[in-house]
Amino acid sequence: MAVYSIDFELTSGQYAWAGDSVSLSITGDISVEIWLKMEQRPSDATTAFGLVGKYNYTDGKRNYLLQIRNTDILEFLFSGDGSGTTSFRADNAFVSGDVGVWMHLAVSVDVSVPSCVMYKNGSVFAHSDERTGETAIQDTDAPLLIGAVGSVATHTSFMDGKLKNVRLWNDIRSEAEFDDNKCKENSEFTPGVGNYLDGWSFENTLVSQSGNNNLTAVNSPVFSGDVPACLVVVPELIDGGITLPVFLPPKVVSY
Repeated sequence: MAVYSIDFELTSGQYAWAGDSVSLSITGDISVEIWLKMEQRPSDATTAFGLVGKYNYTDGKRNYLLQIRNTDILEFLFSGDGSGTTSFRADNAFVSGDVGVWMHLAVSVDVSVPSCVMYKNGSVFAHSDERTGETAIQDTDAPLLIGAVGSVATHTSFMDGKLKNVRLWNDIRSEAEFDDNKCKENSEFTPGVGNYLDGWSFENTLVSQSGNNNLTAVNSPVFSGDVPACLVVVPELIDGGITLPVFLPPKVVSY
């Protein structure tokens, strides 16, 4: 049962990072998925929201990045040489009704083509804006950042909101795989098995599921008791002693 998410405050410059590792250095097909609850849109904050990526803008260590642009457009981008970039941008911007609501966002990318499919809440999130010059992801020692975008001097594009169940895969996940598994806990997947690389549940900890990519928090983000409703399951006894799952709405708790 999910209890916690992590809450990043833009005004405090909060994010988390993990050092470079083999499992984070994806150079081919890649899928990324997250649960996100924005506290405002990037256009309201006049800055992009970095979500997950090994991507340093200023020193050429640009691997891959999932972000929401300052125009409220979901974008995935990668580079094969640190200068050229392939990017994919959703057709439709996030709207005010998406603020304060848990959303499951995912991308699956065939890097060698290159092509990408974006998903929102288990369904295809259409995109047609593609810049497809690169057909590989370079391998650098850039750290993985969650909640910001990397830079040599000062990181930028801090997000404002909560994250839950970040997952990285080194294959092309399907719509059915995202939709069928979005309400499962990370613990139901094993790093290194079935192209699953690693994940972060933020269950009152910054430890990665594999234990090899533990995060370090910067500027003290906190854990929140606000989680996606479909991850909150408690048992209920009915006549005959049969236990059935009961889904409850999220409860916000400050820590």
